[in-house]
Parts: sequence; C-alpha cells; structure tokens
Amino acid sequence: MSDIYTGRVLGKHEATKVRQQLEKPDPKALEPSQYRPPKQRSLSAGERINPLTGQPELRTFPKSYGCDGGLSQPQFSWLSRDAAEQHIPACAEAGIAVTPYRVLESGLLTGKYRRGQPLPEDSRADDECGWLSEPDEAIYDSIEAFNAEADASGLTAGQYALKWALDQPGLTACVVGVKRIDQIAALMPGCESSD
Repeated sequence: MSDIYTGRVLGKHEATKVRQQLEKPDPKALEPSQYRPPKQRSLSAGERINPLTGQPELRTFPKSYGCDGGLSQPQFSWLSRDAAEQHIPACAEAGIAVTPYRVLESGLLTGKYRRGQPLPEDSRADDECGWLSEPDEAIYDSIEAFNAEADASGLTAGQYALKWALDQPGLTACVVGVKRIDQIAALMPGCESSD
C-alpha cells in the first residue's frame, strides 16, 4: 500500500492501521459504474485474460470498481491544455478513464496570485520545496485572462478552474491537491453540473 500523492510505500504497521480505518464495502450495495466513454461504440473493449481463471474474456466497460479499460492521469488545466489535443480523445476512444491532476495548477488558478503582489503566504510558490516557481509575466497574463473568465462565471477562481476542467469532454473526474480540508469545501460549487 502506498500514498497516492507521494508514492511513499507505507510500512506494514501503517498499512494495517489504514486498512482498519477503511469501511468494508457491502457487496450487495455495490452498483456498476456509470462511466461511459464518449466515443466508445459498444461496451466491449477487446479481450483480456482473466487473472483469476486464466481464461479469455471480453474486456467490458464498466466494472464495479472502476474502468476496466484503465486509467490515465495527465496534467490538464485551463493553463495546460496539451492533453486535450490527442491524449484525452485517444483515451476516450480506447475506453480509458481520464482523471487529470493539477487542475488548479498548484494554486495559480485559485485567485491567490496577483501581478505586483507578494507571493501568498503558505502557498506552493512560497514553500521552499521548489514545487512552484514564482510566475513570470506571461503566466500573469494568462492568470489575469483566466480570472476574468472566472469573475464572469460568478464562481471563485478555484471553483471555476475545477468546473472548467470537469466540463471538458472525455474527463471522468479530477484530482485536486489541496493542503487543507477547508479548501475542499470551498471548491465544491465548482463540482455542480451545468446540465
């Protein structure tokens, strides 16, 4: 068992403690996943060898515990859209779920960073770990354009960054790396559907 964010493998004692804290799923309450890749023509995605039986079987979509076609986590945000050109459409065609990370761009898309202002205290750029370097003028130009869109939407910058990402075709969910629990509650309005 490992930490999903750092990749650090948990020690035997830590892993046991985490497993004890997890709720046991009720097999009767499990529902099949509702994920359907946008361009997949059928529920079949080829064949695979079942690791338990050793027999060939159709690779179907969905499975109770997620996407049988796999999972991809590209970096993707309003500032970083490269994955939208080929990666995300290819995943959708292949039945691979896409859950991008850095949708808030390490805090750049939260409204905290302003041209001419000191770096926000307790921010990723203020940390000495090198997670984020101080934004340059071109990044500030992009942040200001983004903030204008967020203001027009009626959402905070962070909420808008999350909503913008979730509204993009081919995405299943988004990984949001926050430092504090209260930041999650502040982002929740960005998760509301625009349908």
